[in-house]
Amino acid sequence: MGTFGAVRSARWFHDGRCTRVIVKQIYPDTSYDAEKEFFNELERWNNVADEHILKFYGGSHISKPRMFVCEYAASNLLDFCDDWDNWKFVWSMFLQAAQGLKALHMHGVIHGSLKCSNIMVTEDKTVKLMDFGFDSARAHAIVPNSDVATKLAAEVRWKSKEMLEDPDLAKQRAESDIYSLGMCMIEAIEDVPFDFATNTVVTDIIMRGEKHPRPFTVHDSSWNLIEILCDSDNTKRPLLDEVIEMIHDIVVNKYQFVGNDSTYCSDIWYEHANCTSCTELINESWCRHCGQYSFAVTNRDKVSERNLLPRHVKTYNKTEAWEKVYEAAIDLQNLHGRGIIHADVKPANICIGRDGKAHLFGFTIKKGNFTSTIPDNEKSRWLAPECLSGGTSSQASDVYSLGTCIIYIVSQTPPWGPDISDAEVKLQILDKGAVIPRPKGFSDEEWALVERLCAYNPTNRMNIGDVIKQLSEWVTTNDTPTWRLPQAVIELSTDPPFATTPLTMRFIGKWKDVKVTVEMLTNKSDETKRNFQSVADLWFSLKHPTVVPLFGV
Repeated sequence: MGTFGAVRSARWFHDGRCTRVIVKQIYPDTSYDAEKEFFNELERWNNVADEHILKFYGGSHISKPRMFVCEYAASNLLDFCDDWDNWKFVWSMFLQAAQGLKALHMHGVIHGSLKCSNIMVTEDKTVKLMDFGFDSARAHAIVPNSDVATKLAAEVRWKSKEMLEDPDLAKQRAESDIYSLGMCMIEAIEDVPFDFATNTVVTDIIMRGEKHPRPFTVHDSSWNLIEILCDSDNTKRPLLDEVIEMIHDIVVNKYQFVGNDSTYCSDIWYEHANCTSCTELINESWCRHCGQYSFAVTNRDKVSERNLLPRHVKTYNKTEAWEKVYEAAIDLQNLHGRGIIHADVKPANICIGRDGKAHLFGFTIKKGNFTSTIPDNEKSRWLAPECLSGGTSSQASDVYSLGTCIIYIVSQTPPWGPDISDAEVKLQILDKGAVIPRPKGFSDEEWALVERLCAYNPTNRMNIGDVIKQLSEWVTTNDTPTWRLPQAVIELSTDPPFATTPLTMRFIGKWKDVKVTVEMLTNKSDETKRNFQSVADLWFSLKHPTVVPLFGV
């Protein structure tokens, strides 16, 4: 069901051929000139002939119900993005969508209702726009059920401020379509723009001129473009030709759409741990950070697997490991502060975000204690005893699970060790009342903390606030920057710089038998010196697959 008509797939038999088509039957509406307005919309559509506009075959403005027939497309852009293998084409899809908008605007047509469900994708990956115009049909439709009414109300999420301020259909602007295009990019990432708020709250946010929060996984190059497309001031948005040029540059340069769209060198991690995570393979075999060839490359299918903590844990020294523990604990405190129980805290539900910090995900938004419904397989070693015996999850059980994650992050081995099955772990805990054995890598003080988190009796466990207080004392940085690197350990090439900028020259070098880029400052002004340490601190902290890692300064 669409927002102004019911959509069906059909077959059209004509001239001895059978063509698959889309038939849309329009809902009745209260407009006095409904038939005339609908006829005019069909005329406008018929006059727009472009490869990125869904082809119009015909329609009837006097039938009951009114209807039109158009070209068939296999899916819309939102469905297209559900398949992770298609994400490498996303920028190309948006480039075609922008070109479709240009075709409409050249014919004096404003789309007025652009969202991913109106951006169709054919089997040969050609983007075609549909459902442009038909403003009267939308505005005056007598909706058949509450689901359609809900969809209509939700369209505010793609509307610009000027459209909400002046809903006069005759005054729609091309700039509003550009705003909606930016919101479609957010929709492709998050499924629904402003998915954290009601339609009323979203309206207030837009009317106040506030921006959509940056999605967790979006790449910098993507967000920079989205921000200017969705500027609340329509005079500051780029022209459509400029938008097309900017998206074209992104397509040509093969920038990523989301920050974790990367490939990993798997088996060379141990040889090149200094790379933190080897990304962006060139010719599918050459790691641009290591300069080494790899014959074991894994391409993960799911975005969540690409930034999971277990993919990074082998690269952390002990200081960095405790920093990740602290960051995950902060997230858990935030959940508990909102009355939310995670109920499944484990390394596979901790990811490294765009900011380079550890974040929790995979929790169910339920408040108060509740019985876990997580499958029993491969979870026993992370769950508190009371949960293993069928009891309810609680803040105390989350703290226990955090303790098991600490064991994994610091020792780089799972609690109870890798040689014992989860079934045996469950038996040890429930039948024998056993506690987790101490692995290597912990000081007495550190293990004492883990023991207090993983106490068998929930009442004996620390609360998350006290945990964070203790951790904050351990992760405080000292006065010597951890990025400081003696220049003597760098073997610099005698070749001239391979790249220069107004501030730097870049040379090929070698460090610990790893091929690296050595960047030397050419601008040594007082301002550069003042900013030097803060820039180095920030860059060094961003240990993330989509940020070129800084090894030292």
